[in-house]
Amino acid sequence: MDARNRSGPPSSSFQVCRPSLFSRQPPRVLIVDASPPWWSETGTTLCEALDNFLTLACSLDGPCRLPLLSLYALSRQHECLLPFVQVRGNLARLRSCVEELRSIPGEGCVRAPRGELLKQAVLDSLQQFKQYTRHTTTPNQANNNGSVEVTVVTSQPGRGVVRQLEAGLKDTDLVSLRRLLVVHVSTAGREETDCCGQDTPSPETAEETEASLMLGTEIDLQHVENSVIAMEMVLKAWLHDQGGKKEQLHLLLPPGLQGEITTPSHGQRASPVCVKCDMQERLLSPALLPLTPDLGVKTESTKDFLVSGKGLANQSPPPQRLRVIK
Repeated sequence: MDARNRSGPPSSSFQVCRPSLFSRQPPRVLIVDASPPWWSETGTTLCEALDNFLTLACSLDGPCRLPLLSLYALSRQHECLLPFVQVRGNLARLRSCVEELRSIPGEGCVRAPRGELLKQAVLDSLQQFKQYTRHTTTPNQANNNGSVEVTVVTSQPGRGVVRQLEAGLKDTDLVSLRRLLVVHVSTAGREETDCCGQDTPSPETAEETEASLMLGTEIDLQHVENSVIAMEMVLKAWLHDQGGKKEQLHLLLPPGLQGEITTPSHGQRASPVCVKCDMQERLLSPALLPLTPDLGVKTESTKDFLVSGKGLANQSPPPQRLRVIK
């Protein structure tokens, strides 16, 4: 990973960390609905949370947890404030983008079709991602990160935004879209009403739209309060290991928990049921933060991302085994 960029030559007894760790962290696209009048209430909160998050993401030690980021803003039109850039080493440029986002006026009323702007921003980000991976100087990056995750932050009614995206994207090619998340920022008294008089789809229309979807992708809706901490938690989830999808833990259940499905014959011992599990990272170790004091040998550090010997460089550790006894 970034061991080669550290001061001094790397030790010959170590290889770069296992490729299964953080090698498939997806590029991220953040689409911010900065349309008034909601932006006057949520803009300061979101920009502060985004500034704090980017400072953290750029300073974390160890392998890169957020490889690429692009940012769009929707106001009177959709605008790409930040084309895809590598996050590590670009803090100044990222903070400049946040300041540009902060400068978008929060007053007025926009009657532009929001659904069409959202659709165009998503499609534009996917096209930009294809172009970036086509011309990138590291071919392996396109293979490891062959899809992108898009997050839409809005204060408009969340379910209405999801329906607009579903209807607008149902006939488009979304093969490079790994996941689409709509984050609804709750503002007082504006959860279910549209202040600019825009129409909200009826329940009947929503049912018809959902029944006709053939997206083949995942669209999620998440509700958060209008606070810096709540928004930071949404963004910090990007830093967790997104690899997964493999056996990392084996739970061995004793035969007594199997019920009466099978009865072992005389002299034979029933074998335990093995539940094969994946694990999801939920916390970041303080040892990865800069200027962290020594927290002890059992605390995660950058040394945990290195394995000794060339033969182990491409091997994953065996699953941990836990036996249930009671």
